[in-house]
Amino acid sequence: MHLNQNKLLIGYYIILLAIIFLLMQPNNSVPMVIRLGLLGFLFIPVIFRLDLLPFVFLSYYGISSASFTPVLPTMPSYYIIIITVLYLIYNKKSYFLAKAIGFFLYFFVCSLFHFDLNEGLSWGLIVILISDMVKTKKDIQMLFYSYLIISIFISLLFLIHKESFITDYRISSTENIERSGWINPNAFGAFITIGAILSVAHLTKMLKFEESKILNIICTLTIIITFIVLSLNASRGALLAFVIPSVLMLLFSNVSLKIKILFILVATGTFIVLLNNGVFELLIIRMEEESAETGGGRTTIWIDKLVPFINDSNIFELITGIGETATNKLGYTREISTHNDLVTAFIAYGFIGLILFIYLFIIYPIIKSPRKIRLSIAIIVLYLIIEYCVLEPVFRGYIIVTMFYIFILKYVYIENYNIKDNAKS
Repeated sequence: MHLNQNKLLIGYYIILLAIIFLLMQPNNSVPMVIRLGLLGFLFIPVIFRLDLLPFVFLSYYGISSASFTPVLPTMPSYYIIIITVLYLIYNKKSYFLAKAIGFFLYFFVCSLFHFDLNEGLSWGLIVILISDMVKTKKDIQMLFYSYLIISIFISLLFLIHKESFITDYRISSTENIERSGWINPNAFGAFITIGAILSVAHLTKMLKFEESKILNIICTLTIIITFIVLSLNASRGALLAFVIPSVLMLLFSNVSLKIKILFILVATGTFIVLLNNGVFELLIIRMEEESAETGGGRTTIWIDKLVPFINDSNIFELITGIGETATNKLGYTREISTHNDLVTAFIAYGFIGLILFIYLFIIYPIIKSPRKIRLSIAIIVLYLIIEYCVLEPVFRGYIIVTMFYIFILKYVYIENYNIKDNAKS
């Protein structure tokens, strides 16, 4: 009976995914009544299977938030209400929630003090509640599938509809080149990259998931299609965030030399085919711009915000920050984000906020990981570090990226638990 229920649920959510795909059409605004209806259809089965909540929320909200046509409500208030209610009836609550809320409170209290509550904190609370429901290796496996779905779905959406979103990218005073995309290309690239990185981690056995030939094929296809779309998207930061960890995982993995050579041959062949078809044209142009514009202009933004903050702030502001709104206004005549979570942590939440952020979001998953997987975790955290420095995913509330941090953290917790459990037996 349980097997039949699982098949019904899989069919139900596949149909829902197909409906969402059909609704996502260029210049199509989905009425709020339909979006609320889809929200209901999304979460009603979860009431009876609370273990599905992390997978369902990440997959479907992630797809909706990355699309050109949001098919679900975008306000965090809807999800705070739904997920809080579901969490209250969840009977496997753990001490993890208290620890996570403890770190969260510092940023929340600072925001209250600065009269500066924002959506990023709301999404952070949602992620904390959901993360306490990731308990087992099966839950981790489901999140792995979720990231594969997001990468493939959004990449296909890009390839199918890219002609509808073409704009001119100026490369000189007299010459333009076409570029396609509907949201910030750095955010778009970050969203689709995670599934490809996890695919590399699976194929190189740097992270352990259930083995199957079908899953290996899906992972290979995810890597290829994501790399093609990343190249067309031409986000330098996102491409580096994919290539650097992937190459390191391949180099340091324990897979056979034959497999490594096969990886290299496939990657080289794919690169040559794409190069000959002009896929890298915009990316190469943007790479050449790097010499004249360091970090895509981000270093200028960071300096223009850090210098006045350090020079003009009193000791209390240096310790506790000035709030995110003031941070965005700092150093410019118009509001502009820092494009860097570390810079935002320092300016908006002070020296304490910066130390907490570095410890929690970078150091903690690595030092808590078992020795046998510590290198794997450090390499994957490298993806997050790159995105922290170019995208500001945590403080902007990018669920897809912040849930990946939870994925890494929970993978570490579960591996530690399994090692202790095996030691006892």
